[in-house]
This record gives sequence, C-alpha cells and structure tokens, in this order.
Amino acid sequence: MQTPRGETEGGGSRDTSRTDWRPAAAIAAAVLLASVVPVPGDASAGGGVVSLTDPFHLLGYAALAAALVCPVGAGLRERIGFRSAALLPRTAVVATLAALASTAFGLGVEVVQAPIPWRSFAVADAVVNAVGALIGAAIAVAWWGHRKRA
Repeated sequence: MQTPRGETEGGGSRDTSRTDWRPAAAIAAAVLLASVVPVPGDASAGGGVVSLTDPFHLLGYAALAAALVCPVGAGLRERIGFRSAALLPRTAVVATLAALASTAFGLGVEVVQAPIPWRSFAVADAVVNAVGALIGAAIAVAWWGHRKRA
C-alpha cells in the first residue's frame, strides 16, 4: 500500500516524477501572473495579424501542455486501471488531453483578463494559446516516445 508521499508500507518508494503535477502548476502560476500584470506600451500594436505577445503565448502554453503530458498519462493509466506503460503509452490521446487542459486554462485566463482595465479578453490570444498547447503536447509525446525506445 502506498502513502500519499509515494512511499510504500515496506519503507520503499515509487517513482513520483511521472505523476508530479508541481512543474505544470508552477508554469500555470507563471502564465497567470504574466497574464494579469500591465504590459508596457501597446503590445497588440504592430498593424499585422501577429501581436508582440504571441510568441509568449505560444511558448507559455507549449510549456504548460508539455509539463502536463506525464502526469495526465500517469493519471489516465491509474483511473482506467492500466498499470503497465505498454498498455497505454503516451499517445495522441494523452497529448490531446494535455493540450485540452492547457487550452481550457488559457480560456480561463482570458476570462480573468476581461475585467482588468489594462488587459482584455482576446479570441486571437485564445487561438494562439491552443496552437501552443498542441505544439507543446506533441513535442512532449514525441520526446517521451523517443526516450522510451532508447
């Protein structure tokens, strides 16, 4: 039997690195903080389709989705009852769930920004967030698949 800290009754411990939500929580907190502080100047200026903050949206949500891949995959295995990584590998299902969770978080951040005077709700930002989340989840799944084969 396992304790909440990941230790077993016999004094051993299990590897909690794959189920650790702390990196994803830290990235989410950083993204939220960066999303509510004032941006110097007019970051949306530029006259084009791409705003000056789009790279930050892409990178932030790519990092969040990538950090969610391992814990989402481990949580899914535990919920479904699969104990072997071979039975439910990190596939498109895990990547999709991680990307969806990141995208949902991004929509929530946009809603939080709506009443802030120096911020606004932007559908374009939500789309860039979703694209970043898909890219990050895909890279993480490919990385873990590569490491698994090595």
